[in-house]
Amino acid sequence: MDIVLFGLRLYNSSMLFGTVFPTVSLVFV
Repeated sequence: MDIVLFGLRLYNSSMLFGTVFPTVSLVFV
């Protein structure tokens, strides 16, 4: 599903951004 791919992309982005994206991801989840 596209949602799964989006999640993987978001996870990879979180790795790159360090702390900003992971926090946003946690908020979204």
